[in-house]
Amino acid sequence: MPRPKRAVLEYRNYELPAGFPLIVLTGSEWIISATPSSRLHFHNCLEIGICHSGSGTMLFNHLPVEFGPGSITCVGRNTPHTTWSKPDDPSLWSYLFLDPELLLGQSVFQQLALPSQGQSFLNNCHIVLSPKQAPWGESLVQAVIDEHTRQEAGYQFSMRGYCMALLIHLLRAYYSGQRREQSAGKCPRHLPGAGLHPPAVQPEL
Repeated sequence: MPRPKRAVLEYRNYELPAGFPLIVLTGSEWIISATPSSRLHFHNCLEIGICHSGSGTMLFNHLPVEFGPGSITCVGRNTPHTTWSKPDDPSLWSYLFLDPELLLGQSVFQQLALPSQGQSFLNNCHIVLSPKQAPWGESLVQAVIDEHTRQEAGYQFSMRGYCMALLIHLLRAYYSGQRREQSAGKCPRHLPGAGLHPPAVQPEL
């Protein structure tokens, strides 16, 4: 019996600025292709995304999750994934790539996260939230983008504040997913190439 083919994983390294470890990617060029990639990828930092328009699918190994306008995503740094749009509904995105421990300070992030859960969130989370599930999402991500664009006095302090609020909400969503999985008596899913993962939070589209 032939061996099953191993999935090909691509590692993407984002060189975060040492003094302010956050990269903002936004603009009309960030339209996601309707052609699914032949390989999953993972990266060295946390990815937070906002879908401005359009719809499609995020794939976490073999776990597909649909998204739509206003969906917020959060992907851990060791989590294999890829994204594609529906053929007739191209999706436009903005992304934040960051290291929360360096951006906020390790001691501050540890205070935000539940004991022993911070590293699990940073490495393994795969969250997709609809606007109904995350009414705070679009305004907080857009506030980070606006501060980055304008770069007025004190903008980095402001960006840190918005990122802290955003991470608090995302950590709550992550813990909520874990509790639902435990109450259902299920074991966390294991995605090859990464650690143990609770299930992705499905959007209500």
